[in-house]
Amino acid sequence: MTTETPEIVIVGALECTATLVRLLKNTLQLDRRRGPSCIVVTRVTFDNLRNLRDIRGHRLHLGWIEEIEESLPKLLDRVKGRGKRLPPALKPLRIDELREDQTLMSGNVESGQTLRALGLWLLNERPLTPALARAVDAVCRVLDDDNGPAPPATSVAELAKRVNADPRKLGYLWSTRIPLRCTLEQMIQWSVLLWAVRNREHGGTWRDMARTVDLSLQTLQRYSQKLARCSLTDLGENSPPGWVETVFAEWLSRVATE
Repeated sequence: MTTETPEIVIVGALECTATLVRLLKNTLQLDRRRGPSCIVVTRVTFDNLRNLRDIRGHRLHLGWIEEIEESLPKLLDRVKGRGKRLPPALKPLRIDELREDQTLMSGNVESGQTLRALGLWLLNERPLTPALARAVDAVCRVLDDDNGPAPPATSVAELAKRVNADPRKLGYLWSTRIPLRCTLEQMIQWSVLLWAVRNREHGGTWRDMARTVDLSLQTLQRYSQKLARCSLTDLGENSPPGWVETVFAEWLSRVATE
């Protein structure tokens, strides 16, 4: 009598405990020809991603409870070899499809990918005035040079000056033309934090990042606590790969109106 090894194992857990992590490691260490792929369905929390960060391999896939009804079928198709990557510019705005088809545990998530995809979608699919289009380009870092992203604007007034627009009118256009329940100031704060995380990977300290954009270290710390739900110290030393990108996509899914 032979026992067949399943092709896919789906694990659901609100908390990814040390026991669960050991079980997943043992499962993924099975022979590649016999070992199953694992889909872990869990909540998007700092602790869960931190506990899972040491598990690597192409057979581990993550699905978030907050979006599982849509993401699980896609994960299953991907595991079976039938999944196809969706382009970022889609109608209507679907946050899960803006995110790159990637495994967070691989460590290849680059800060700002989701923000740039959002900007591309807005520029391609929304009727924007020239000033608002320039603002979207600047805030979402659409035309950034991958080898040297320029510092972002840190306020609506500074952004308006860069795109040659009136600050109040620019804020009004954002609130009426952009399908997100957030202010332009909030998106600017995300842009600053994502830029800082990305740029710091090339060297430098958080103080250097704050100084480059003419902010105090305390202000950048406040952005981290408010947006990423952790301190700059945790963000730099203890956070899992792609943590800020994941939290941003999670936030974006909550404020999207389409």
